[in-house]
Amino acid sequence: DIPPHVEVIHAHGRRVMDLFHQCRFVVIPMAYNNRPGGESVMLEAMAYGKPIVVTRTVTTVDFVMDGKNGTLFELGDREGLKKAVLHYWNDGEACRRIGRNNVRRYHELFSTEASARNAGKAIRILLGQAGIRPQRGCV
Repeated sequence: DIPPHVEVIHAHGRRVMDLFHQCRFVVIPMAYNNRPGGESVMLEAMAYGKPIVVTRTVTTVDFVMDGKNGTLFELGDREGLKKAVLHYWNDGEACRRIGRNNVRRYHELFSTEASARNAGKAIRILLGQAGIRPQRGCV
C-alpha cells in the first residue's frame, strides 16, 4: 500500500526532466532482484547529478556503487530503504557530493561521448587483430 503522502507519477518527456531537475535524490524500489530493470532511470539520475537509492539486483550493482554514487538496499528491506531515504533527505551535502560523483561517472562511462570512445577503441582493436591499420581520424 502506498501512503497518502507519497505520489506515484507516471511521466514522460519534459515532465520527467523537470522532476529530475527538482528532486534531491531518486528512489527506485524493485519488485524482483533476479532480473534487469531501472537502468534508464538510474542513468538519467546520474546525468542530472542525483544520488540513487535502489534495490540491489543483478543489474543495479553495475550502476550504483554503494556509498559512492547512491545506496543499494536489499529486496524487501523496508528499514534499509527508510534509512537511505532519511540520510539523503537530511544531508544536503551528501546529496551534492554524490550528485557530483554521478555526473562524473555518467560522463566517463555512459554518455554518448563515452559510448563513442568505447566503440572506437573496440573497432581499433578488431582492425588491429585483422591486420588493418585504420586511417588517421577515421576511428
